[in-house]
Amino acid sequence: MANNPKELRIKQLKKMPEYKEWVKTFNQDSDPIEEKNIETNSATDTPEEILATTIESLKKQLASDLLDKLKENSFTYFENFVIELLHKMGYGNFREDAKQITGMTGDNGIDGVISQDRLGLENVYIQAKRFTDNSVGSTDIRNFIGSLALKGVNKGVFLTTSRFSKSAIQTAEDSKQQKIILIDGQQLANLAIEYNLGVQTQKTIEIKKIDIDYFEE
Repeated sequence: MANNPKELRIKQLKKMPEYKEWVKTFNQDSDPIEEKNIETNSATDTPEEILATTIESLKKQLASDLLDKLKENSFTYFENFVIELLHKMGYGNFREDAKQITGMTGDNGIDGVISQDRLGLENVYIQAKRFTDNSVGSTDIRNFIGSLALKGVNKGVFLTTSRFSKSAIQTAEDSKQQKIILIDGQQLANLAIEYNLGVQTQKTIEIKKIDIDYFEE
């Protein structure tokens, strides 16, 4: 009886030309630590599990590279990026002018507005912080909440390339009148990858299996 394909291990997988080509294509800039982690599990992982681990490693590297690119660009570029991301996620998707950059000063950081309905009666206000190292603090959140209150709106999204301090998270959670959604750099990068913003598909792998129904008499 032929061996079950699930019993294949990394040694057999590495002999497959398709796998060699795939690893060569995707792992040119991979982190050696990630590769070492995959090898550690080679004695017990199936080929499918190894591929899943490799893909996850590549996704993490892609997210890191994406954040680096956002940090290299201007604040204006980042503001437009987050508006475009929310647009791709379906906010303000019904008309072209439903997404906009405010272009205003003195708003304590309101960088954009997205309409949730066709008439623009309900808007989501956006704050974008392109930080390279520092985390977003509670002061930034309080300023954002204050700006929302002045405009009489109760929904806001705060996005950053960095992270939120514990006090910033607590300040957002304690807000009673405004609902504040916080999206840190890791979440931002993962959403961009999911909605194909700033990334492109380099290679598609097709995995086939036996069609049991075909062989039934």
